[in-house]
Amino acid sequence: MKTKIIILCLAVTLNACAILPKKAARIDWPHSIVYMAALCELDMSWREMTYSGTMSLQVDYPDVILVEVYGPFGNTVMYIKKDRNGFLIENQEMKDKDESKFEKEFGIRLSDFIEDITMKGVGESGGKGSLVVQRRGYTVAYRLDNDENTICWHGTDGHICIEFLEASFDRGSVIGKGSPGNM
Repeated sequence: MKTKIIILCLAVTLNACAILPKKAARIDWPHSIVYMAALCELDMSWREMTYSGTMSLQVDYPDVILVEVYGPFGNTVMYIKKDRNGFLIENQEMKDKDESKFEKEFGIRLSDFIEDITMKGVGESGGKGSLVVQRRGYTVAYRLDNDENTICWHGTDGHICIEFLEASFDRGSVIGKGSPGNM
């Protein structure tokens, strides 16, 4: 009986730690991003896809990106990789090497998505310290200060918001579970 109580208390404690909200760290954003490795929180309601959880991101402008979205138990629920050797998008329902599949799924060109993340073409001020980029069919809003550290895509398809919890801009750094593999 004593063992069962100890196990129950341990399970409750671990569960409480797992559901505590993560606080974003102080991130010093460079004016121009060439390389970034980041651990993020993803909040997405876009084209019938709804998800909220953790993801790792690695980008090396202009043509390398690795996105790994994690489920509640740390398993990978979506994997997107583009490098000089090709492209792969994979989740529970599909696995495809055709880069146009990204645009079909999300309505965003992959090259535009990489440019959005690396802040190429950031334009006008959106007020309250944010910057915005207007794309065909959606707007990208940047709130990269110590309060939010978010990039959000807003459009008729819904929203995708990435909150950066940790980020490194030094090439070769990896944050989270993702690994650069042969990138």
